[in-house]
Amino acid sequence: MGESGRPLIPARGVRLRDTERIPKVGYTRPMPLYVYQIVEEDGSAGERFEVFQKMSDESLTVHPESGKPVKRVVTSAN
Repeated sequence: MGESGRPLIPARGVRLRDTERIPKVGYTRPMPLYVYQIVEEDGSAGERFEVFQKMSDESLTVHPESGKPVKRVVTSAN
């Protein structure tokens, strides 16, 4: 139950794979989607990719597959 006494319900359109389990309650909440951009060797902008992370997680510094350096990109909220 939420603070108002009503049950917690995931936001409309939230997919289960995009969520994490809330301990002891059994409901889910969405995780933030962060956009990262690869920084090429010459300093130019490379490919962009998205990662679901907890807000408390450290920012990525390298691409998980290629190992190239990355930076987090600030985007507007939907």
